[in-house]
Amino acid sequence: MRLVLVGPPGAGKGTQAQFIASHLSIPKISTGDIFRSNVSQGTALGRRAQAFMERGDLVPDEVTIAMVTDRLQEDDAQSGYLLDGFPRNVPQAETLKKLLSAWDARLDVVLELVVDDDEVVRRLSGRRTCRRCGRIWHVLFDPPAHREICDDCGGELFQRDDDREETIRHRIEVYQEQTAPLVAFYADEGILLGIDATGPVEEITERALSALRRFIRLPRAAGTVEAAVAEREMRMPSDPKLRCSDADRERTVALLREHLAAGRLTAEEFNERLEAAFAARTQGQLDELLADLPAIDLYELPDATVRRSWPGYGQLPWGRRSG
Repeated sequence: MRLVLVGPPGAGKGTQAQFIASHLSIPKISTGDIFRSNVSQGTALGRRAQAFMERGDLVPDEVTIAMVTDRLQEDDAQSGYLLDGFPRNVPQAETLKKLLSAWDARLDVVLELVVDDDEVVRRLSGRRTCRRCGRIWHVLFDPPAHREICDDCGGELFQRDDDREETIRHRIEVYQEQTAPLVAFYADEGILLGIDATGPVEEITERALSALRRFIRLPRAAGTVEAAVAEREMRMPSDPKLRCSDADRERTVALLREHLAAGRLTAEEFNERLEAAFAARTQGQLDELLADLPAIDLYELPDATVRRSWPGYGQLPWGRRSG
């Protein structure tokens, strides 16, 4: 599976990237790791990147793309990968698309971690750093036993400038300005999927894996053991107690519309399941509405233009467009 992960600062992208990649048995490839690897190894690209970073400048796209290209050709990336931090803009996304096309490949899905701005501020502004040992604490999620004092070394805790609310909100604005066109690009490609990234880490991971299971392409060789196993996994219900989001409901309705158009549901059956979908409160309840129907491949869904005509599509994270 070839997957790109996007999300604002504070969305838990690094944590989720690690968990998702591990579950899917694919390497997590981040631009930060690639930069550090090239710099530490003293490669030609690493020396070029280091020169820009030492001046405090952004590394040019051409250098970043060259590093990513080299990394994607390594043996462990041949069966798939999760890209974290790349692409960051539309030119990089277009270059990646051309690169993969030259290799007779393409991305399977772009997963967007959607978090409310106030939640991002709450997560990041609560961080406190020890002046002595550098450990990071959080006033809400990981507080020290004594206010403003590090439990590990007794050092003074302070709030870094980067963790102040005004700085965080500026970072969010910059992210949204830079990422909105990228999100729109992948929405037009028909491979954008957004999930609610609030709540416990384990719940977010399960939510992501549950959503991705529906968007993994099935093997084309019908009747093979691999195809049967893949289809069972696609149809396997997630935790029935997992709370579903509006995006989950809309995806279920979209799939029901496809089955109605294909003649697998009567108008009466469709209407009944439509009402049940909007009344559903858990992922298990949504899964039951599709349990007796064939799994639908992501690439069998209508194109982005048609999908944006579905009720509520424009308000959903995975169908959001700029402008």
